[in-house]
Amino acid sequence: VELVMVVDHAAFQNYPNLQRVHTRTLEIANQVDVFFRPLGVRVALLAVEVWSEGDKIAVGGSARAVLERFLRWRREELLPQLPHDNAQLLTGAHFDDVSVGMSTQGSVCSPTRSGGVSMDHSVSVLVVASTVAHQLGHNLGMRHDGAGRLCDCGDLRHDRGCIMAPPTGLTPGLSFSNCSRQDLERSLQQGQGWCLSNVPEPQVLTGSPTCGNHFVELGEECDCGLSVECTDPCCNSSSCQLMPGAVCATEDACCEDCQVCEDGHPC
Repeated sequence: VELVMVVDHAAFQNYPNLQRVHTRTLEIANQVDVFFRPLGVRVALLAVEVWSEGDKIAVGGSARAVLERFLRWRREELLPQLPHDNAQLLTGAHFDDVSVGMSTQGSVCSPTRSGGVSMDHSVSVLVVASTVAHQLGHNLGMRHDGAGRLCDCGDLRHDRGCIMAPPTGLTPGLSFSNCSRQDLERSLQQGQGWCLSNVPEPQVLTGSPTCGNHFVELGEECDCGLSVECTDPCCNSSSCQLMPGAVCATEDACCEDCQVCEDGHPC
């Protein structure tokens, strides 16, 4: 999912320093990516737009009203300038209703409907990232847990809800449930994720190169993820450099036993 994060003026004023806002927003997006990785989904942050001088839409009213205004702005202003799959607004304002966020259902590849809005309602990056992940989950076709379904995630044993639980008094969830996984699989089987198969070029990602994020960035020869998840014998997960004697990584095209396949070998 090629993501753009937008920070409104009120959220900017919570941390009135552009570098600090950029860093915090990058941390939130990275945590959203961590939440989605177990589902086989990667979230790649293309850009952060901060409305430091003033809002580009009216952010007052209900969450639904703000969402509709944000989606219109995305379609008319943001998308023509920067092609992307999904945009999420972080607002420092309070919605008139009780919700901390809202998004559209099953819309992730829609040029008119792929986005969500979330309140920047906590100093905790984890808590806000859980809210953003909830909105993106809806965009990807996930429904709320419960409602007659037996949904489980490890967080339930730690007095947390799962990420797609309806808003409750529980601490926000830090993992998706089996129901969310099933909803995502159904959504992708129905073709709703047609825009998600391309991998963005490393140079368009926001933030400095990070070894362990599965993107081969400037200065890296390979990136097989964190040490606990890397299964590529050709790649050093600590340095993101090829192992001695290796000329390619297993995930590269036409690479077998850390060597480039011979001419004529089907790839």
